[in-house]
Amino acid sequence: MFEKIRKLMKSESAEDIRAAISELDPAPLLADLERARAQRTEALLGGTDEKVAIAEKELAAARIAVERADVARNELERKLSAAEAAEFDREFLAKRASADASAEAVLETVRKRVVPAAKVIAEALNQMEESDRLLSEVQVALHANLTLDNAAGRSAPLVPAARRIASADLLPSWAAAMFERHSRLV
Repeated sequence: MFEKIRKLMKSESAEDIRAAISELDPAPLLADLERARAQRTEALLGGTDEKVAIAEKELAAARIAVERADVARNELERKLSAAEAAEFDREFLAKRASADASAEAVLETVRKRVVPAAKVIAEALNQMEESDRLLSEVQVALHANLTLDNAAGRSAPLVPAARRIASADLLPSWAAAMFERHSRLV
């Protein structure tokens, strides 16, 4: 039993260390110790000095085996804690590296694709502002001439660019809403 445990103690794997701990069954060792104590008592009460010496030797060996098992368990439990901590660290660092790489990939996508798109969107918003300005001028003229028989008086109100964008269903709703929020006329 101890030879196999010695081999497993050399491992740094938590799985191997758990296997070694499960191999440590103190029950047979404690039974051997009790048997050795009983034999020593028997030898002391009715045996020769030679039988007492043999019984003492067997008792000492049984005590050492129990102590070895106890020391081995303590050492294995210490190693298990260290191995589990090391395994946790490896897993955590791998997850952290993966999360960091993912965030970097998002940044790179934004850098390569969103920034140019944002410039185009900013251009469109600027165009919409100019359109809103022109539309406002037309609306003011329209209101001023409502009762007159001229082109302004006969014209229907114009639909602002942001409303046209939203009703055209060209963009996701969040993007269309961005244009509506930016417009002064919606």
